[in-house]
Amino acid sequence: MKGISQWCKAHRHEPLLPRWRPPPNAAPALVATWEAELRALVAHEEGHRDLAIAAGAAVAVALETTPPAASAEALDEAMMTRADAALAAARERERAYDQATAHGARWPAA
Repeated sequence: MKGISQWCKAHRHEPLLPRWRPPPNAAPALVATWEAELRALVAHEEGHRDLAIAAGAAVAVALETTPPAASAEALDEAMMTRADAALAAARERERAYDQATAHGARWPAA
């Protein structure tokens, strides 16, 4: 879905991440642990971004491939049903992703 990819690049969404400025006397091991945890969190959130982009593409495909219907109401119903199914599948992928990664605590995803 070229249009969706272009929109996502133009409307970058950056997750709100925790910040910590270690004091000069911070233990090097603590700083290294913080940096590793932050990298894992960023990777996890990028996974959510990728899943959201895929969900948008799946909804677009579901709508674009809806067969003609006898009436506008029937077409609306068919499109809603197809979009709802695509979104339900996307929500399940998000749930499975969070479960596999323990919401980012276990990285990379199993």
